[in-house]
Amino acid sequence: MDYIKELKDYITNIKPEDKIALIYHGFCGDGVCSAIITLKSIERMINRKPDLIIHQPSVKFTKEYLKKLVDNKITCTIFVDLMLNKSIDIIEEAKKTIKILIMDHHDFKEDFNSNNLLFIHAALYNKSIPDNFYPASKLTYDLFSKIIS
Repeated sequence: MDYIKELKDYITNIKPEDKIALIYHGFCGDGVCSAIITLKSIERMINRKPDLIIHQPSVKFTKEYLKKLVDNKITCTIFVDLMLNKSIDIIEEAKKTIKILIMDHHDFKEDFNSNNLLFIHAALYNKSIPDNFYPASKLTYDLFSKIIS
């Protein structure tokens, strides 16, 4: 899969009427840095900020957060630096109505890529660097730096 093309398509296909959420692991430098890189990249690419930013204290996605997305009528959600393996059922439910982008480096069991979900994992993007040495902030930087000049 050409992750650079898929990422560019995901961001540039966000419509003006879409509502965007950015959810990141907020209690570590990696989560904060990857969120800032993603936020600034979105601003440059489509000239707007996410409508909702969620500073997630843990690395999980919960039903409460899904409810928050639904209540805010979010149509596009970007997750950075969150371990979503334990939240597969909630992600599956969310992708029925929300276009999802996940950029992460935590252990994963399967490639989540499917209709309405773009999953870019460090180990899938660059197999030469062990994912435990390839933080989300480096991953987001590597991806967006190839798109934004």
